[in-house]
Amino acid sequence: MTDLDALLAELTAEPAETAAEAPAPELSPAEVEALATEAEGAEAQPAVNAKDVSEPPVAELDLDALLADVTAESTAPVVEPAPSGKKGGKKAAKKAEKAEPTTLTADPESAETPAEQVKKVRQYFAKKTDRIAAKLGANLADFTLLELPEDGELTPEYIEQSKNTTIEIIDGLGVKPQQRATLLIEWLAGKQTKLNDVIKTAFELLHKDGVVQMGVGGNLMAALGARYSQASARAMGGNTLLMLKALKVLQEDGTANERSVILAVANEKLGLAGEMAAAA
Repeated sequence: MTDLDALLAELTAEPAETAAEAPAPELSPAEVEALATEAEGAEAQPAVNAKDVSEPPVAELDLDALLADVTAESTAPVVEPAPSGKKGGKKAAKKAEKAEPTTLTADPESAETPAEQVKKVRQYFAKKTDRIAAKLGANLADFTLLELPEDGELTPEYIEQSKNTTIEIIDGLGVKPQQRATLLIEWLAGKQTKLNDVIKTAFELLHKDGVVQMGVGGNLMAALGARYSQASARAMGGNTLLMLKALKVLQEDGTANERSVILAVANEKLGLAGEMAAAA
């Protein structure tokens, strides 16, 4: 046999039988049933992708609760932040203090009455005469009596008419003379503890000299000019003389009105005893 024949014979020869496979191990009925159950569970389990693992499932939305939250936020009051800085903080504190009025409580151990313990609220009046009427109350007529009647008979009708006339006179004055008239009447009634310095000076000069005058050589102008500037002295003295003449304390020439009720009460309160000097 040639080498070619040997090669052909080798190629055409049937392959040798492989080694016999090892027999599979025998399983018990219980193991067989467990394997079958495991296979069924694997088939029923769906495939899970990477997205399902990384993101939790979205919960079902509660629309009613969501709408309630939105409504509450839209109707809730807006709280503005307090302004920053020292100045802003003080303004905010003052604003809050005004918004919350303080309730005053009477002290039971105090000797004062509850009404006296309560802090009085300052009142503002459209007219000075409204202020006088509020302060004097039922005593208003007693301190608006300008002159004694010529016949000396004080009747209720005369007192009432005098009160109304005095109110009209004061309302017709300028701002500064009105202020002086208000201060004078309130002082006469005991509502002011101290009389205005210029008015007091006018009464003292009237008692000493029998006359009160402004202008060059005037005694009131000289007295005020020694304390104040010339412009201030002229203004304050002029307004005071205008008020005293309007309230019938002075005659037009600056001399005293002998029937003036205000003059008699003022002299007594100021301690200006004795007869008034006669005008030179």
